[in-house]
Amino acid sequence: MGAGPREGIKRAEALIHAEADVIVVDTAHGHSERVINTVREIKTLYPEAQVIGGNVATAAGALALIEAGVDAVKVGIVAGSICTTRIVTGVVIP
Repeated sequence: MGAGPREGIKRAEALIHAEADVIVVDTAHGHSERVINTVREIKTLYPEAQVIGGNVATAAGALALIEAGVDAVKVGIVAGSICTTRIVTGVVIP
């Protein structure tokens, strides 16, 4: 799911009510205020929910997500077959 301010929370709530095993807050740049705030709010509202956050490519990014409450961190910015992050940003960090 994306990390829009209200959209992300609404999607997370729907997934939790549908008994999803895990919620993944996944963006090209997970070390951002929007992702961190979305993770924090999900974990505040639903502390039992398993949340994965990312993508990050630095220790600081991973630490920020951990402090926000993620249960796992998605690491790396790579060039997949349908990924445009490398083309749009010029960044690839495995």
